[in-house]
Amino acid sequence: MSSRLSHAFRQLLGGRPWQRKKLIGRTSSRPRRLQLETLESRLAPTVFNVNSLADILNPAAGTVTLRSAIKAANATPGDNTINLNVPGTYRITLAGSGEDNNAAGDFDILGKAGGGNLTIQNTSGGKVVVDGNHLDRVFDINPTPLFTANLNGTQQADCV
Repeated sequence: MSSRLSHAFRQLLGGRPWQRKKLIGRTSSRPRRLQLETLESRLAPTVFNVNSLADILNPAAGTVTLRSAIKAANATPGDNTINLNVPGTYRITLAGSGEDNNAAGDFDILGKAGGGNLTIQNTSGGKVVVDGNHLDRVFDINPTPLFTANLNGTQQADCV
């Protein structure tokens, strides 16, 4: 098998140096070296799948809450998506207005210096409600010129 592979590579690369044939359209008879080109930096969008209705900043391993997903998205460069996989009410239970680091109170969505977008979408197949529980507003979105936040689905605001 290895002799077949080496034969195939020799044919691909033009055979042995003393057996090279002149190729049509080639301006030089010198062998060409294969080169690698570097591409621009790319970030794949990160997806966070919420699997708990609880309002916990640092949940147990394997549990992802809306607050912990927002915290992770705030710390992850580039575009991010948060999928709300559990139908029901995502209720803020950690009191603390005036706090701007997503530790308590409203869900703080922070713009990133390098830009990027955050999309929060209902993928549960059922009804999803995000409730401020009369403790604070629901979302505090702090965009930068290179950042937008998208909330997909029907939105309704209940004012106090």
